[in-house]
Amino acid sequence: MGLKTLLKMYPQIAGDEPVTLEDILEYSQGKPGKHGDVLNYAHQLNINKLLMDLADPNIPEQDIETIREVMDNPNDHLDILAFLRLYNEDTLGNSIPNTREWLYTAFNNLKVFKKQ
Repeated sequence: MGLKTLLKMYPQIAGDEPVTLEDILEYSQGKPGKHGDVLNYAHQLNINKLLMDLADPNIPEQDIETIREVMDNPNDHLDILAFLRLYNEDTLGNSIPNTREWLYTAFNNLKVFKKQ
């Protein structure tokens, strides 16, 4: 669904109050059309929420500590060959088109962000 459809179906998401996935699913109960489609995908939506929830990430505490260490002590060296090796070992295929170009762009953006 596009943004216009979402806003039409769920006008509350345009408000100032946070709206949870549970709110959306509850609001969709008994409504016809695309609301039923949303309910049919409730299981997948919950999985996506677990994977993408930045407010409450599904990450083990030990890994959170590792992430904090890396954020506090960033590495300024981009080892493209090491990244590509890991990328291929993880069999990610072509999930990142133009991988080398993406690496340079993403890494340079991080350097700019770090300097701010």
